[in-house]
Amino acid sequence: MIYLPFIFFSILSVFHIRKSKKLDIGAFLMLLYAFSSAMSILLYSSPYLYYRYTKLDLSATIYYCLMLILFFVPFLAKEHSRKLNVIKPNMAFFYLVSFSFIILNLFAIIFSLKYTIFVLSNNPGSFKVGADIMMRKLGYNLNFLESASHYILGHFSDFYVLILVIFFYSVTFLKRNNLFNILLLVSSMSTIINGLNTGGRTQMIYWVLVFIACFLYFYKYMSNKTRRYILSLFFFFILLFSVYFAAVTIYRFSHYYSTTVVHQEVMSIIDYAGQSYLNFNRIFSQFDEHHYTLARIFPITRDIFINPDFDIRDYRYLLTVDIAIFYTFLGDLYVDIGILGTCIYAMLFLILYYLTQLGKRSDFIHFHQIVFIFLFLQIPLNGIFYYSLWNKTATISIIGTIVISFIFMILKKRTNG
Repeated sequence: MIYLPFIFFSILSVFHIRKSKKLDIGAFLMLLYAFSSAMSILLYSSPYLYYRYTKLDLSATIYYCLMLILFFVPFLAKEHSRKLNVIKPNMAFFYLVSFSFIILNLFAIIFSLKYTIFVLSNNPGSFKVGADIMMRKLGYNLNFLESASHYILGHFSDFYVLILVIFFYSVTFLKRNNLFNILLLVSSMSTIINGLNTGGRTQMIYWVLVFIACFLYFYKYMSNKTRRYILSLFFFFILLFSVYFAAVTIYRFSHYYSTTVVHQEVMSIIDYAGQSYLNFNRIFSQFDEHHYTLARIFPITRDIFINPDFDIRDYRYLLTVDIAIFYTFLGDLYVDIGILGTCIYAMLFLILYYLTQLGKRSDFIHFHQIVFIFLFLQIPLNGIFYYSLWNKTATISIIGTIVISFIFMILKKRTNG
């Protein structure tokens, strides 16, 4: 049973790559889940970890695989591997959006650097208990500019998906100088800084996954020089990220497991990458006391719609199983809205995706439609860990990206009209 997801996604990945003759975003999604499934095999096979007691259920495995494919369908289309004519957006609005995010995020990054260095110099892993708690404990007080930068990061850092799409479009199609592109790329990293400030690693992984997906999508339009330029930037930042990732991993997990587990830091990375399927299986097999709620399901969120008093901690206490774990976005959907609700969500996901692609012909695509592709892609892509779109920061970015995309669409229609 443990081998089924790995075999399933590996075979589909190979078949899709052979059919499209390219590694596109659809293949990347399936390879990502195949890799995670391979890590699940290692976890399940370890005699020292509790995962070996996980009861594997055939129905859970079938549901997991088939439901994921349903979310992958839009990104397996042939058009994602073909070179289409990308219709130029309204450039005045394009630059307005670009410079607005550059100014906003660079301000936040620059004036939060002091606090970020403070976190990095005081065992970043300890800040997972809560930044406010650690600041009081260590006697750190935010000044006005730091408080403003934290507010910006806490509300607007999840626009990194849109900013990365803008960055790749600019590098690929526009003859802008390198400074503009570098500033865009750095501003997209506000989500990473937001994660660093709480000793987290997941925001960094999200950014890397979206960056790779953007590179694969725009690859067919790039010159060889542009490809080398992008890869050099990517590996430079990966080197920097690896230092932080290794440091946090060592701080947090050097004594996390029992003394019988050797190379505990390496095991923690395998655990990080591979626990999603096993935890989903456990949730699906053991959990049957649904407290049905839309408070965590976008766009019905805790802070804006229906239930402003929703508290994730109180919600967790209501449940008989631990949901503060990685079990993919399907796990969160299953816990909150059950099997029927998840199926309805999947149908809405597909319908809304294809509605955003209306008017697209076989030979061209609009810029705002590319933005929508990545807006939907982040759900299964980043959802390999959990459903991350329910919090305030994600809600603002999703709604904001939709509004910006519609403005691009309206301006393009006016130009054509």
